[in-house]
Amino acid sequence: MRITIERLRSWILLLAGLLLAGILVFFGYARWQVRRVARDLPGKLGITIQQSTAGYTFSKSEGNHTVFTVHAAKMLQYKGAGRAELHDVSITLYAPNGAQADRIYGNDFDYDPVLGLVRATGPVQIDLQGPPASDPHPSATPADGDKNIVHVKTAGLVFNQKTGLANTPERLEFQIAGAAGSAVGAEFDSRTGVLLLQSEVAFSSSVDGDPLVVRARRAQFERASQQLFLLQDATAYGYTHSVSDQAIVHFRDDGSVFRIDSIGHAVTSSQGQQVGSQTARIDLDEKSNPLQALLSGGVSYTVEDALRRLRGNSDSAILTFGPRATVKHAQLRTNVTIADSEQVPQPVPQAGRPSADSPVSTTRNVQASQIDVDFAPSPQRKPLAQHVLAVGNARLDIRTLYANTPPQESEVQGDQILVTLRDGTAVSSLRGTGHTRLMLLNSKGVRQTSTGDHLLLTFAAAPHAKTPGSPAIQQASQLESSEQTGNVTFDQQSPPSTPAGRTRAANRAAGSMSMEISATAQRAVYSAATQMVTLFGDPRIREENGEVTAGTIQLERASGDATASGGVKATYRQTAGRQTPQPAVSFGGQEPVHVIADHARFDHSANLATFYGKSQDARLWQGDDSISAPVVELSRSQQTLSA
Repeated sequence: MRITIERLRSWILLLAGLLLAGILVFFGYARWQVRRVARDLPGKLGITIQQSTAGYTFSKSEGNHTVFTVHAAKMLQYKGAGRAELHDVSITLYAPNGAQADRIYGNDFDYDPVLGLVRATGPVQIDLQGPPASDPHPSATPADGDKNIVHVKTAGLVFNQKTGLANTPERLEFQIAGAAGSAVGAEFDSRTGVLLLQSEVAFSSSVDGDPLVVRARRAQFERASQQLFLLQDATAYGYTHSVSDQAIVHFRDDGSVFRIDSIGHAVTSSQGQQVGSQTARIDLDEKSNPLQALLSGGVSYTVEDALRRLRGNSDSAILTFGPRATVKHAQLRTNVTIADSEQVPQPVPQAGRPSADSPVSTTRNVQASQIDVDFAPSPQRKPLAQHVLAVGNARLDIRTLYANTPPQESEVQGDQILVTLRDGTAVSSLRGTGHTRLMLLNSKGVRQTSTGDHLLLTFAAAPHAKTPGSPAIQQASQLESSEQTGNVTFDQQSPPSTPAGRTRAANRAAGSMSMEISATAQRAVYSAATQMVTLFGDPRIREENGEVTAGTIQLERASGDATASGGVKATYRQTAGRQTPQPAVSFGGQEPVHVIADHARFDHSANLATFYGKSQDARLWQGDDSISAPVVELSRSQQTLSA
């Protein structure tokens, strides 16, 4: 997503300069017009009038510096009502330190003393000094200063001496250093210091070679509070567009911006990405560079392109910015949900070969109380997501659809989940902490569910897919391994196997049921390459009628088979009179059957357990009866014992 804060800052500073300078123009012009025409006005205000071959010059001083100077090439004053005209007028307004600030000039001005109105009867041109730079360069030259002058053209300017209001219904046009703007109608209250641009406010420029256009239905600047109000503002910069019902810009005394508030349907969109909220607040530093943005009132984030659709929502969000206005951190708060659906391009089938069972689409859903995202800068200045931290009942659901087989599903839960990304999109690793849960369901219907204190998932970089006539596209990362530690519980449920020639209904009628395995350990490791789960730390397989312990236990995800190694111990309890999914071997009597061995193999499809000795024979006993042999084999489905 392209961040627009730097661009927004550029036009805000320029527009603020125009409005601030406009205040000085209207205020100075009003004072000059009011004080120049009444016959007894010069004497009362201490204004000197002198006549020379160059025309008439009016000046007003306060203290030790000149406030303004008005020069006219010709003055005509009429008797009776006292109406007066000035021609070829030049007005210079001075800053409090005496330096020249602004200049107003035009051909014709008129004054009506009865109504107290001063009116420009022709076009008016104004040269305004822009806002003071927040980081002035000591080596700046006069030519550099010319770049900060705002040139304004308007007509029909009227000042009411009685109310202190100056206004024009005409169009205003202004230019400054390659930027231009306009508005229709303006009003300035010299008593309250409020300047209003009434309609069709527009500003255009370019930043880094890309066009910048700012529009608003109305703009208002308040001198006392140093605030600029934009009604129904819209900004277009390159491929980025921003709108809101109202924007409030807060200025420092030096003209720099320290805060921007967007109120009502604040939306920013760029190249298929869109961020919206009810309100947005942007804090800026002394150089008007953005520090952070606070979004509230319901935040939405949308990404759409030909292959991907992402929807995100939260109650509020905070964005933190780094150098050059690039976002470096984002925090989504309260009721955070993200839904990401991605279509995977299909490989081109090769002649004579069957179509590969490739993924068709992947859907990811994330839920948490809070999500934090760390960004790293890229060479193109586009922020790339580096880490994603989900806190508070965090949950990630992944569902992948395949062309020829049933879908695969994954679920990850924890008090917090930390995801590390590569290239801003592909998952590299995932760490879960506190009450973690992992569920994996493969296309064959084998479901594995495990819980533990900590969880680590690693992902392999997927190959780039390519469709005819399109560039290569990075597919979603594939799970490579998982490791869960601390009070691990493990459950695996496999669908019943169906021998050749037998339907599933006949299989159920024959008494074949799904295989369920439950185990506990201190550590469980899963490898996608071998489709094997290995249990460490006092692993224990539990069944309704028995349990198996060993140094390590390996479970095959695809077949449900298991291998136990190192000090294998098995106990089978008798279940006479009860039908169980996996009946134990009956030896007579009710005592449990015990087996010890060096290692053992458990065949799910044959319902067969084989125990092996090494330095000592495997041993089976029940009460006072026992059997020892290098190999002891129990067929639980056939109820037989072989030694």
